[in-house]
Amino acid sequence: MSQARQAASTINYLEAQEKSEKSRRPLIADPNNRRENKLRQLLMNESESVRLRYRIHRETSFAGDAMMGQGSLRRLMATAVEQGGRGQSIDADAIVVMQSFCKTYMTELMAEAMAIQESWGDSGQLCPVHIEEAHRRLKRDGLAAN
Repeated sequence: MSQARQAASTINYLEAQEKSEKSRRPLIADPNNRRENKLRQLLMNESESVRLRYRIHRETSFAGDAMMGQGSLRRLMATAVEQGGRGQSIDADAIVVMQSFCKTYMTELMAEAMAIQESWGDSGQLCPVHIEEAHRRLKRDGLAAN
């Protein structure tokens, strides 16, 4: 998929999310925080699509998800690196990095699946076939693992 088409499908996904969600937490939580003031200044200079993308990224999280919480992700990573899930522990920073990778991949996968659903003329909720095709295309383009 071309970069422009991928960016357009991501923006379409984000705009649909923006319209569908009623309750939001503020983009910047504490107006008196120095770090957040710097972030606010950076965001004010960005385009609306970048601000929208930042808002969606900030609102989504694996932290509260029982399936991909830090404990289960830590065990999965320990098993993957052949540490047996016990003994040596996985660094907390590595968990955050892996959560970020997962979140980024899921965003790409859902954006691609929504683009496929639209191109096929389907409506309603995404079906497994849309997600499978999205994974197949991302894999073909080298953006997904084998």
